[in-house]
Amino acid sequence: MNAKVRLSSLAKADFAALAPDARGWILEALERFAETGFGNLLELKGRPGQCRLRVWDWCAILRLEDDGSTITLARVVYRRQL
Repeated sequence: MNAKVRLSSLAKADFAALAPDARGWILEALERFAETGFGNLLELKGRPGQCRLRVWDWCAILRLEDDGSTITLARVVYRRQL
């Protein structure tokens, strides 16, 4: 897959509020997904073009470009807030 990962301004703010260990887990999962396409990914119903990547108790909300070259991290939320 080998996609480029971008962070939205909301995702940057979400990251700033996370504990350092949670930030590390999420970044590791994003990098692995961008390189291999492997991860706990689910398309979100009612949100066209958005998926969630589940990482421990967190959900990374992603937008995938049609050509697969770019992944935009839109938000990082606690799984029960989704």
